Amino acid sequence: SSRINNAPPFIHPSLTLIGATREVGCSMAPDESGTNTEAQSNVALPQIRRVRVCLLGGTADGCSFQPGLGKLDVASALLRGLTWDRPSASDAILDLAYDHGVFERAWWDLLALKEVNEDSPVIDRWGIGPLSAWDVEGRLRYDRPAPGEATPAYDVDPMEESISLCAGNPSKLHFGNPRSQGVTRQFRDTLTVAGHDLSALESVQQELEKLAKEKPREIVRKDAPCPTILASFARYSPEVGDFEGCGTVFLHLFEKENRPLSNENNVGMLYAAAPRSWTHRGHPPGAFLLALSAIGANVSRIMREYNRLVSKQPPEAWERALWWQADIRSQVEYYFCDKNLRIERYFRERIVGQDEGWIDIEWVKTFPRLAHCEISMREELVDALRDSICVETKVTEEGNSFVRRYGGNPLPDLGEPRKRRYGGGEVPWNKRRSSNSDDPTCWDFVRRGVCPRGDRCKYVHANPNGEAAATAGAETPVAGSTAAQGAPAEGAPSEEVSDVAAAQAEAASQMVAAAAAAAVAASAAATPAAVPEPAAVEAGVAPAETGLMEAARALSDQIREAGLLPSSTEGGDAQ
Repeated sequence: SSRINNAPPFIHPSLTLIGATREVGCSMAPDESGTNTEAQSNVALPQIRRVRVCLLGGTADGCSFQPGLGKLDVASALLRGLTWDRPSASDAILDLAYDHGVFERAWWDLLALKEVNEDSPVIDRWGIGPLSAWDVEGRLRYDRPAPGEATPAYDVDPMEESISLCAGNPSKLHFGNPRSQGVTRQFRDTLTVAGHDLSALESVQQELEKLAKEKPREIVRKDAPCPTILASFARYSPEVGDFEGCGTVFLHLFEKENRPLSNENNVGMLYAAAPRSWTHRGHPPGAFLLALSAIGANVSRIMREYNRLVSKQPPEAWERALWWQADIRSQVEYYFCDKNLRIERYFRERIVGQDEGWIDIEWVKTFPRLAHCEISMREELVDALRDSICVETKVTEEGNSFVRRYGGNPLPDLGEPRKRRYGGGEVPWNKRRSSNSDDPTCWDFVRRGVCPRGDRCKYVHANPNGEAAATAGAETPVAGSTAAQGAPAEGAPSEEVSDVAAAQAEAASQMVAAAAAAAVAASAAATPAAVPEPAAVEAGVAPAETGLMEAARALSDQIREAGLLPSSTEGGDAQ
């Protein structure tokens, strides 16, 4: 705040033009006659006090997201964008839908990043805004339904004016079909019962998208586009990137008689579409996270601008400039963060080759995603990174500008283990399976220590470093198995088996034969008239079974003494 009061930041010329030419902070689309009427601008619009937010970017049922990313990554990226800017009185409360507690966990992880040690192996601080202000003011709420219940699209009895975010389709901007699942199905059914014409609403969104793209970073408006819609708004953010259908967020306000669940506090709906792996191919996971964060920021800003419009206090030009700078800062921070440097080899090598890690800002400006921010001068980029906690800048006497990781922090160690999605411990990066389809290693065995396929497995049960696999407690055979002895897979020549392994197998077979003969003799010697031992009577074991148990104990002792059975195996397991 002191920097804003004493030394205003550099304001982009186009953003100054927006603030100077928009009297009410929005652009009104013409009506059916082709002109704007005075009655349209005087429509009574409700304030938005609360917005329900769900996960974006998944399938219709919400079970699958971008490859390489999980629900926690998606929730974290969305929360970063929603909280990029400092909250104000015009911001609505974020009511986060319940999805196995993923939103709550992601939020606490973001708050913990403020206290993380700089020596930690992974620091993921990119795109973090004033989280403390959002947390202290209670701007986030978490829905906690009863066991077995899911968060509905709308509440039956909300206490304040509320809207809900619908996860849309980027290719068609529609509400699915009667067979759709998940959140899309909930919105479709709820709006249909309320009397809305979904096909007409889809046409309105397609029309508003064209208008919004002509005026990026502005809010465009159309009053009474449908009989059941009071007004519709849209805002296009170029910072989302090359994801067709994802840059525009729509806000629809319903007529009182057409509000969901017949409750007047369910005043409207937000519609936003996130990138999908099958629609937007060829993009890395990092681009997906950046786009999702930009969408979250666009959702937050369209609500802020709308509430400002209702209260007749449109955003100032300097506020829009700060929004624009936050978009730039978050993208540059992601390029330099540990998460990106672990996978972007080209950018990592570029940093290694520079003196103390300083990178020329002119080269950073050429990044494809920064091209959408319309940066014309390097001073704009330097000023946007001034308050970053991830990167720092410097300007030389010659006038050249450079940027590097904050404090010259070293690059993340690629040898650090990364937690796997499944159980069974951690596997270092240099020992993980690559995209080589000729790799003969059974990675189920490496990860879990056991292969569920056993002898039917077509891969080698060995560690990545070539050592023979330990088979203690495994589902694969201990002796006589070529995979357990480090030999080639099934079908290899028998001459390659070592002499020691063959001798062990022969000794084991002889012991098994001897034990079998002893068990048969014990079974034949036992007669119904024989008096059973007291211990056997108490245990409820017949005399024949007692002889078999003694033979089994003797066999297990012989195998253990021969080194063919681990010493940690108990007698019960051996039997």
